[in-house]
Amino acid sequence: MKLGRRVSTLALPVSGAIAAVFAVAPQANAAAACYQGEFCLYQHANYTGSVYKLRAGQNVSNFGYEHFTNGDPLNDNASSVRNLTNRVAFLYADENFQGAHIVIGSQTSIPDLGHYKVPFGDVISFNDKASSIDW
Repeated sequence: MKLGRRVSTLALPVSGAIAAVFAVAPQANAAAACYQGEFCLYQHANYTGSVYKLRAGQNVSNFGYEHFTNGDPLNDNASSVRNLTNRVAFLYADENFQGAHIVIGSQTSIPDLGHYKVPFGDVISFNDKASSIDW
């Protein structure tokens, strides 16, 4: 009887120590992989947060119906992009391919749409403004 009590009191601290060793917090902002042939919009700068992926030529006229992988709305919420396709993409501020837009060349990545340098022009902010994409 006495031996049984010792084993049970010893097992509790050991199991707690094991649980503490294996308890690892998930990386909330780890970048989702974007593969060759994909166009990826990221929720946060530097390709972090949730992602929304398209294939080359996949037009989306209204991001209002689309969501990042975590369920958050895509419309006006993208902060970085990767275009790993062989096509040029046009990202628009308004639905139906209207309004201000930026051109994202083939095999181009933009880590921060808040500081996007227009070719031969100024630095502009397109952060949290994308509402449609055309190819």
